[in-house]
Amino acid sequence: MVNAESRPAPAAAAATAAAAAATLPSPPSSPPPPTNTTKPLRVGVLGAGPAGLTVALALERYAGDAVQVTIIDKNSGVSDYEGVEYAIQERACHAFERMGVKDAVLKRGNPMREFAFYDERRQKKQISVTKDPRYCFEVFRQHFLADLEAQLDSTAVRRSTLVTGITFENAAADDGNASGALTVRVIPVVGDDELASGGAGSEESELEFDVVVSCEGIHSPTRRQLFPAESTLREYDFHILYTLVEAHDAATMPAHFREIANGSYLQFNMSHSTTNSFFPLGDNRLAVAIIFNTATRNAAWTRLGADPATPWSALDRDTKKAVAAHLAADTKVFDNLFSRLVDLVPDWNSNRIYAWSVRDTDPLAVPYARNANAILIGDAAHAMLPCIGEGANTAIEDAERLARLLADFATSRTAAAAAAAAASSPPLRAADLRARVFAPFAAARVPLWKDLSARNRRAVPNFTMQKSVSGFTVAPYIPIPAVAYAFALGERVRDWWAGSKAPKSPAPAPSAPTAAAAAAVQKTATAPATADAAAPAS
Repeated sequence: MVNAESRPAPAAAAATAAAAAATLPSPPSSPPPPTNTTKPLRVGVLGAGPAGLTVALALERYAGDAVQVTIIDKNSGVSDYEGVEYAIQERACHAFERMGVKDAVLKRGNPMREFAFYDERRQKKQISVTKDPRYCFEVFRQHFLADLEAQLDSTAVRRSTLVTGITFENAAADDGNASGALTVRVIPVVGDDELASGGAGSEESELEFDVVVSCEGIHSPTRRQLFPAESTLREYDFHILYTLVEAHDAATMPAHFREIANGSYLQFNMSHSTTNSFFPLGDNRLAVAIIFNTATRNAAWTRLGADPATPWSALDRDTKKAVAAHLAADTKVFDNLFSRLVDLVPDWNSNRIYAWSVRDTDPLAVPYARNANAILIGDAAHAMLPCIGEGANTAIEDAERLARLLADFATSRTAAAAAAAAASSPPLRAADLRARVFAPFAAARVPLWKDLSARNRRAVPNFTMQKSVSGFTVAPYIPIPAVAYAFALGERVRDWWAGSKAPKSPAPAPSAPTAAAAAAVQKTATAPATADAAAPAS
């Protein structure tokens, strides 16, 4: 097994990346023709979320039978995934477009035209961001994953299978000839409780791969195994309650619901104690997010007779509904629509309604092992806060770009074997895979991960400091550096002006959180976005 010492040092990785060509190969117009004479590159994909499904599909499209892909996932199907929606924006749309599947995987998506930021305390829309409806869709999460998986052809998908660990062949060798092949140990998931897996009747089995791509999300076991010192989850002072609301009966449908649920307008509302948003999914479906800090959470739990230490999942149905109603009452927009939506939720124990304490991880500077052919992408490599809506999009873009490099590597091996009239591909060397795939990928992606992670963190005051900030901090949402700088400067002036007009006596001086918010805006003004964030991927 490999631990943190098995990864290359950042300096060594940078040198390797500099020596390798960081420019990604262009996507092939069609998969290479079948060879049938050489052994395909065996790729194990851990996780069947957006990143895992995308990397498998892209490898099918770009590499043909030069690869043999297997997805391993603990869920029995897409209906098991928690969550309500994804905002599929430019990064992901362009990736799907390059793969030739954009229309198929987004056929049930709801095109979006505008994201608005509304300060309910002042009854004022701060700003609207215009979106291109060809490249921005709200999607119902389970539909999107099902449509993405439906595009797979040759990939084997092993459901209800839990990864228990990975063993790496020749992991200790450093002579440049180690194959880096891997053995993934798995057990079946028993029932609905993965903790029950491995009990009586559950036998561990082994699967062998040439390459493993970890797409396991923020709690990635592969990250904990490879990089234990860099697997700490960072806690933040806010929580999100997501609900899915459907209304198909005109008699019970609240006013404004139909036009909002089926429209192309998404609005973030900053109220007195919460920040809320709705996500129009089409087909009379609306995803609603209620975002609040820990003090507001604890007050709501206490008011309703629940111990603040009780997690959302442990509350009974009636208490969950009462908590949601209490939090929704803070937002009055659209004739108190948020409050009226609470009564339309049929089951408050559904996995379409869930709450969590928001966390992230620092992006991995080197997201791959040294002598083992394992690489991490998506949330496994850079779990982001949900503040600017780029987590799933970045994961999908990661997957397509990694697949391009892997496909080029795999097809060149089969081409070399064909040119030499060999019966099999040349021996796999971990050093070659690092130089041609892993290092160029990291060189192109890690700066972007760091930039997006930093911008997400600068937007945190929007969700934790509703009672003290002057309005939304919008600059982190804007990818073009010059425009983001202008907005950040304007926000600094706004916060200064609000502070200068505040009563000097007997009111207290501005609080520390307000000063922290101003410091965050200052960082926004001095930290330019990467070129990759400012323009569509090539």
